[in-house]
Amino acid sequence: MKREHPTQRRPRRQATSSPTYLARRRVLVAALAALTVATATRATAAPAHLGDDATTAPVPNRAPTPRLHVSPTSGAAPLTVTLSARRSRDRDGDPLTFSWNFGDGTVAGGRTARDPAASSARVTHVYTTPGTYVAVVGVADASHVATASRTIVVEPPAPPAPPVGALDDGALEGFGATTAGGAGGRTIRVAEPTEAAVRAAFAEARSGGAIVSFDVAGPIVVTSRLPYLSGAFVTVEGNGATLIGSGIDPSAPILEVSGHDVIVRNLRVRNGGDNLRAQGDGAYNVVFSHVSSTGAADDGISIGYGAHDVTVQWSFVAGNTRSLFVKYGATTDVSIHHTWVMKQWIRGPLVSSAVRADVRNVIVEDWAMWGVRFEADASGNVVSSLFDLGPYAHTIGGKPRSALRLIQSGPVFTAGNVYSGLAEHSVDGLATAPLDAPPVTTLPVADMEPLVRARAGCMPRDDVDQAYIDLHDGWNVAKELPLRLTAP
Repeated sequence: MKREHPTQRRPRRQATSSPTYLARRRVLVAALAALTVATATRATAAPAHLGDDATTAPVPNRAPTPRLHVSPTSGAAPLTVTLSARRSRDRDGDPLTFSWNFGDGTVAGGRTARDPAASSARVTHVYTTPGTYVAVVGVADASHVATASRTIVVEPPAPPAPPVGALDDGALEGFGATTAGGAGGRTIRVAEPTEAAVRAAFAEARSGGAIVSFDVAGPIVVTSRLPYLSGAFVTVEGNGATLIGSGIDPSAPILEVSGHDVIVRNLRVRNGGDNLRAQGDGAYNVVFSHVSSTGAADDGISIGYGAHDVTVQWSFVAGNTRSLFVKYGATTDVSIHHTWVMKQWIRGPLVSSAVRADVRNVIVEDWAMWGVRFEADASGNVVSSLFDLGPYAHTIGGKPRSALRLIQSGPVFTAGNVYSGLAEHSVDGLATAPLDAPPVTTLPVADMEPLVRARAGCMPRDDVDQAYIDLHDGWNVAKELPLRLTAP
């Protein structure tokens, strides 16, 4: 018997062209389009236009931006310093708290100010002890602390100025001052204004224990190297005499000290190679006082090759290509004070090698390249000195920012120096206290300047020294070109 399969019914397809189907389809398409537009609008709209039920990611709180201004940044103790963080800002508008660490073991803080320009962001502090301090301000909001710092250098207090009349420019001070020179020794007199008379006197003084006294003013022309002053305990009393080395070999000195305990004073030396020297290990306890050294082809005063414990004081050094040279060998312990250096090319002074030099109450004026320089392993003090560069010296090469150059590795202490004219204060020493040196009467620049201008050099001044002082322009001095003046 044949089995019959049940009948399989196919679903009836609704006609796509029926009015009912088409109406439903139009409603669905419209609804989908509206949903798409609404979604896009929500995605691009600003948060302020969102509905009450919308949420956004919070913006993180940002740290304050600290600013610290300090005035002054250096000076003598006790030093009152104003520190201001008024320019600090918070980008979120949060109230700020200011905390202070003055770097000397004292702190202050916890002051809140909604307005950073308020007085609570400004403090004063007195530093009583010399040293270098780092002052720090902490600027905090509720979430962050940011800091700013400044360095403050506090110098030793200036010694009280002695009465002007009490300053004795004949007293010996500094590293070389322990010498008595030829005091108590025999007197050797230069009685004629001749080179032969000077030569004979210096040769006799080589045995030591003598005072060489010039009884004539000169000028005395020197044409060849004079005998070295190699004897110990010798004083050269120039009494205003003038030695002129115009005929001498450019490499030769006019007067050289190679012995110990020697004083040279009240003498003019002009137009030599090196005018005046203290050189060699045997040259120590040496003083050059009230000396005028001008017009040297090389150094006006040269201290080197092992010389030590030397003082240059109350001297006038002008027109030399290189004014003061302190260098080489074991040379050290040199004092230069109450001295007027002017119209030089360089070296006013140059302190080099491992020399320790104490430079104070010096006037350095009108350099054609640079003024004073410490280099190599040198160290020392530069205190209460005046650096003055005039317009004319600047036109021939004098560099305003090279009044004082510190390119040495050893410590140098600077304090109380004044820069005038076109000279610029471009550097300070890093030492926080003076290096050890024998006492020297030291005045503030305002008191020192008129005294040194009036008393430095061989006194009374002659017309040639005065001509250097009175000459303001039209002069030149260079590497191989000294400035040699004659009497008007």
